[in-house]
Amino acid sequence: MSNRKPDLAALGERARSRYPQLDPELLDRLAATASESVAERQLPDDRARQIAAHVTLAQLVGSHLADAESESLLQSASARTGDHTERALGEHLHAWLEPEELLVAALRADRLVERRAAAAALNLTVDELSELELSARAKASDMTVAYHAELICEPAALSAADSPSAASAAVRAHLATCRSCRREFDERVWSVVAEAGALVRQMPPLVAAGRRSRPVRVGRRLVRLPA
Repeated sequence: MSNRKPDLAALGERARSRYPQLDPELLDRLAATASESVAERQLPDDRARQIAAHVTLAQLVGSHLADAESESLLQSASARTGDHTERALGEHLHAWLEPEELLVAALRADRLVERRAAAAALNLTVDELSELELSARAKASDMTVAYHAELICEPAALSAADSPSAASAAVRAHLATCRSCRREFDERVWSVVAEAGALVRQMPPLVAAGRRSRPVRVGRRLVRLPA
């Protein structure tokens, strides 16, 4: 863990490519703000910091455009369908996830936004989005496995487990060999991720991808907004 700053040049380069509707000087200031904000967090490595900074910048850009042109923002509604157990696990998971993971959970698992559209809205590549998605899934899996023992098709496999950790290990061993149980478990894990995402009730403004732009003023700056 460290508080090194993300690569500011890489932030600015991607921002100018992703958000040509905004003045480059304004983008540079927003990138610097995103970099400073992420540097204050104890993230595990440079890649995690860079991804966090890209997402932070996406939120800053969306905030600048929200009042001027709300129709340029990504619109999505919750598709929440989890049961009471999944909702309870989702509440716990919500506290475990990093802000970027929560936004991915909100867009992908809860609001069912297509992968490329979600990546574009968060100022990420598809690979970066997938990293956050897999990280959220892994945390949900660690939490869910302890509650899944009664659902596997061979409960006798747990008879020798004399502790919660042993029971979790036995469940994982069974899941490694049983496709149907693994499929059910993966679906439940994704539902828990969706429940955590559903708790992001006030989504930050995020710019939708693939919009043509027209010039308009935001404060003193001339920007180009979706037509």
